[in-house]
Amino acid sequence: MIKLLVVDDDRQASKGLISALPWKEFGMEVIGESKDGMRALEFLEVNEVDLLITDLAMPVMSGIELMRHVRERYPHLLVVVLSFHQDFEYVQEALRLGAIDYIAKDQMARERYVEIVEGIHKRMMEKRKESKSLKEPDEGLELEMFYGEGGLIEETNKEEQYRQIVTLCSDSSWVFRIESFQELVSQLRSIRLSRNKLFQL
Repeated sequence: MIKLLVVDDDRQASKGLISALPWKEFGMEVIGESKDGMRALEFLEVNEVDLLITDLAMPVMSGIELMRHVRERYPHLLVVVLSFHQDFEYVQEALRLGAIDYIAKDQMARERYVEIVEGIHKRMMEKRKESKSLKEPDEGLELEMFYGEGGLIEETNKEEQYRQIVTLCSDSSWVFRIESFQELVSQLRSIRLSRNKLFQL
């Protein structure tokens, strides 16, 4: 069963969303509701949720702020925005933060309820399929693909080089200049860090 959390400060709209839409027909269940982003985060700390449906304009913490926190803390959690806001900047920001759908409240009609839930379910399945296809390869194979053949260098033999790489990483020029990026990759390949060290960087 796909578990949903509904976040909306309009209690009537929230109750209507929970009771009126045919969630169970698509193997979905609303397990909680919150009236602002802060309470939603508290709920997420102690409950497993697969899908977050949130309004944007809310007191205490807006839907956009909530999505930023969710993206950082719960990257696996999928989000659908349900809002009266149809301003392009709001839509663009919500999609940039990973929303899989953006539904305008004033365009919801009873005859579209099945279509709306079906669309959400379809996008969830597509995202899950994408996640499976992007599953990390075997660790040894992954490091060999990056470093080429050969083992890792002992940690004690590379502390100075490691410090140089940390300095390179902290200089954000590698984000904008291809030469700096190539130099950083070259040094990373030469030092042959363990997977954990590499991903920490």
